[in-house]
Amino acid sequence: MLGDMFRYLLKSPDGVLHRPGVVVTAVPFWSLAETLRLGNGQLLRILAINTEIHHALIEAGINGVFTVEPV
Repeated sequence: MLGDMFRYLLKSPDGVLHRPGVVVTAVPFWSLAETLRLGNGQLLRILAINTEIHHALIEAGINGVFTVEPV
């Protein structure tokens, strides 16, 4: 059985949705400057974390938005 999964939208500093646009992780808490590796091998650094998001995103299963940059 799978544990809790957390979904975060990924966007660039200029507000453009990253590709891929969502990361799914078992890790519930992240910090600024942490890095995350995507399934395609790309490494991203978290520049900002926004967990105060529109209710429609929450209803869609999104837990927050990460602003990211490639490392």
